[in-house]
Amino acid sequence: MAVPKYHEFYNVFLQSLEDGEVRSVRECREYIKEKMQLSEEDLAEVNSVSGQPKWINRIGWCTTRLKHAGMISSPKYGSVQITDLGRKLLTENVKITDKILLEKGSPEIFDFVNPNRNVDKTKSNETNEDSSSPADDVTEEIPEETFERIFNEINSELANELLSRVKSMNPYTFEELTVRLMEKMGYGMGNVTIRSGDHGIDGIIKSDRLGLNRSDCIVIQAKRYSETKVGEPEITRFLGAMNGYGAKKGVFITTSDFSADAKRFAENQGIVLIDGKHLVELMIEFEVGISTYKIYHIKKIDSDFFNED
Repeated sequence: MAVPKYHEFYNVFLQSLEDGEVRSVRECREYIKEKMQLSEEDLAEVNSVSGQPKWINRIGWCTTRLKHAGMISSPKYGSVQITDLGRKLLTENVKITDKILLEKGSPEIFDFVNPNRNVDKTKSNETNEDSSSPADDVTEEIPEETFERIFNEINSELANELLSRVKSMNPYTFEELTVRLMEKMGYGMGNVTIRSGDHGIDGIIKSDRLGLNRSDCIVIQAKRYSETKVGEPEITRFLGAMNGYGAKKGVFITTSDFSADAKRFAENQGIVLIDGKHLVELMIEFEVGISTYKIYHIKKIDSDFFNED
């Protein structure tokens, strides 16, 4: 099963406090983990933005929303207790959702869900055809997941545009790009070979400045294709060029893809294959052909600072 959404923890979280005792959030998490039978895969899944396990992150936001809705209180840091409002909601035996929290919770929940929106905190039943319910703006994502989704969408669009640009390069410029990428990845200094005498090798990354130790060099073959897949015969020719040069390490880079036979052959020969998708991922990671125009710093409480023990 997938890790439950934060709002899917509401009922079980309140159940963990049903007896009215003050408990630590950690105790509530353990109760939820057992009650909802979270699998090892669920527990291991992490949020790529915060690096925190998803189930813990989502229970954290579940806790925050229940607090703002007045369903639980926090007598001291790290501890929680159910309120009369929360106990009343729990006895109604309904599936608790964000919409229900907005309808039955403390008015403070309106400010939390829509901090920049002027909401009638009296929850008047009067309606206006130009206004919408605050529940309309509620999302099932926690903020980190929204950020992660948008971040991935931006990177996906960037990768598509980048691959399109790379495919439109002339072959020699593409060869220069592959050598520069290998350099940025930390494999040493490199150069593009002379076109008339490369013998199937487009670039060489030297293990030493003069390139005296050929067996320890990395040789590169770069093919700028649009759709044509690189087949086994081309990998075989590249292996021959590697042997002729005296190199034991080879990287074959293409803007398209490799056939299944080419992948099997390359794996057996120790040749690394980089297809178009992987190529632009590396270009983005090592900032080749791109630049960073904005950085967002996501901050959190420094628990060590507030640790009085």
